[in-house]
Amino acid sequence: MLKYLPFCCVAIAFLLGSAGLQAQDKIDRIYLLNGEEIKAEVESIQGHYIRYTPFEQPDTAYLRVAKTEIDRVKMADGTELWYNRLPKEAKPEESAAAPEAEKERKKKRPVRSQKLQRHR
Repeated sequence: MLKYLPFCCVAIAFLLGSAGLQAQDKIDRIYLLNGEEIKAEVESIQGHYIRYTPFEQPDTAYLRVAKTEIDRVKMADGTELWYNRLPKEAKPEESAAAPEAEKERKKKRPVRSQKLQRHR
């Protein structure tokens, strides 16, 4: 029985140490356009606002920030959501050949309101 005691102590220490690592995995990062970074747990990304709980103060009420003020959000699982800027890798590709000039199309005249009315 005593020969298993060191093994049990090591297993308990490992489990307690890994519990602390799991708590750090829930940190989401919100990068604002002004260069500020917010460490938080994102609750909702629906609508015009992102609702989050600050990481430093988990007992506070939900806070929200407008999506127009956000550059990107990096979630805890590694996914990134871009809002007001394209990622550096997604630059538009330039075509090698110049685009052909479009043929001039005849401009249609606007429809008169008299034609839109139904005649009985």
